[in-house]
Amino acid sequence: MAQFVEVDRGAAEVVEAVEANEADQEAIALFPEEVTPVNPTVSGISLGTCILGIHIRLHWSMFLILFFALLTPLARHDPWIMLIFNFVLFGPVLFITVFMHEIGHVLVTLKQGGEVTDIVLWPGGGLTVTVSNDGNLWNDFIAAIVGPLMHIPMIIVWTLLTVICERTTDLDRLDSITDFSVFLINLAYYAIILNVIILLANIIIPVYPFGARRIFGDLLMITGMSVSKAAKITASLGIIVGVAHVVLAFFFASAYYIFIAIWLAVLIVVKSLSLCSKANGGRLNDDVIFGRLYCDDPRNTNGRADNFDNYATDMIDTVVEMTGGGDVDPYTVEITEMV
Repeated sequence: MAQFVEVDRGAAEVVEAVEANEADQEAIALFPEEVTPVNPTVSGISLGTCILGIHIRLHWSMFLILFFALLTPLARHDPWIMLIFNFVLFGPVLFITVFMHEIGHVLVTLKQGGEVTDIVLWPGGGLTVTVSNDGNLWNDFIAAIVGPLMHIPMIIVWTLLTVICERTTDLDRLDSITDFSVFLINLAYYAIILNVIILLANIIIPVYPFGARRIFGDLLMITGMSVSKAAKITASLGIIVGVAHVVLAFFFASAYYIFIAIWLAVLIVVKSLSLCSKANGGRLNDDVIFGRLYCDDPRNTNGRADNFDNYATDMIDTVVEMTGGGDVDPYTVEITEMV
């Protein structure tokens, strides 16, 4: 819809100049909902490109996990075979696990007509960076959930490997990890645990960069809930998960892992409180996950056009007043409504 206001030619020229040089900045300042949602920060060591030129990066936390995995057997003076075992488990096995997790996201996104620019691999499952979104919540949910679901076939493969190795291995030698079959049995067993942990983390922990925040947000909005309310509920679930994580750690985790559990719980609670603050303050466009959903939700455009009409009318009135106004040689100025 267009609105027409009569001002003199001098005023019209000023308005045209203002629109050409300042309108975009003024609109952004007055209507923060129109700001492009925050994109994930892409960082890590480049590993080159893979499918359709998608750039793969390795996050620094992958090296940190491997470092502590190698440090533990050295500190406990374990046999050298344990050093090799931890290297294989938290090196190639973890890499393949998170890579397959992200490939699930990538394939579904590409099938839906989206575009993927980067894959960042980190121990929690990775991060797929896209540059387009069709706004369809169901498609977004499918693309989000398929990553965690990729762990199910990997768990099946590792389980089959365990069964095969057990049937071909002398049961009296199961205590000897230096035996190759026994090594594979233990590797498959811990690979299953690794896959289960990453799977559960990405469907239970609703904080970025775990996929659960995106999954919960899509599911809640599919039911007709507003983005703001969905974000508040997701943040509340995150706080509950964080507190529950600490409680369970004190009962079931060893002293060595309690500190890690506390650190993770604090991270979950802090990120959840941050999301809640953004939802209450109308700043969801600053959130990596809900910012995209917030800007795509048509319900968040309510009142925006009216605000722009008022702003444009005030600007015309101001210009007319500054230039003297009058009804001499009227000139029609078109102001396009912001939608």
